Amino acid sequence: MNDILVSLLKNKVDEYKEIDASMIIYQAELLNNCKMNYCGKYNSNWMCPPAVSQNELVQDYLKYQKVFVFTKITHIEDAFDIDGMNEGRKKVEKIISFLQRKLLYKYDYKILGAGTCSRCSKCTYPYAPCRYPNLAIPGLEALGINVVELAKTCKIKYYNGLNTVTYFAAIYYNG
Repeated sequence: MNDILVSLLKNKVDEYKEIDASMIIYQAELLNNCKMNYCGKYNSNWMCPPAVSQNELVQDYLKYQKVFVFTKITHIEDAFDIDGMNEGRKKVEKIISFLQRKLLYKYDYKILGAGTCSRCSKCTYPYAPCRYPNLAIPGLEALGINVVELAKTCKIKYYNGLNTVTYFAAIYYNG
């Protein structure tokens, strides 16, 4: 699967690394950031707490042996360029959608994105079931993954210079 992902992501991402899934650390205390609603998505999305349980998500991902982590660097005007940051995250979402189209029904895998799922323009949570449960993507943070620590584990750069944001995503699969 590593070779397939490398081929699919050639010229689309900035860095990537395959690691053993056992190297991923899940930190329950990171969910406090969710509860404090730093990103504004708490209690408003099927792929974010409290709609998802970190323990249930982690158990679902623990069945995989390998993790392919990749990054996409976005250049922004300044630290307050929210529009630029959102555009960068949308680029990662397009890459993830591309991967889903190429991999769906061919392989057993799970993807974690950069931030919350935004497959739909308006999430149905909590009034109706998720429209696309097989395509909805939780963020790394929903599993309690500290992205700074993940970058260190993978030996991938987290900080790529002034006026940049580096978005991380991960694909779990069996070797």
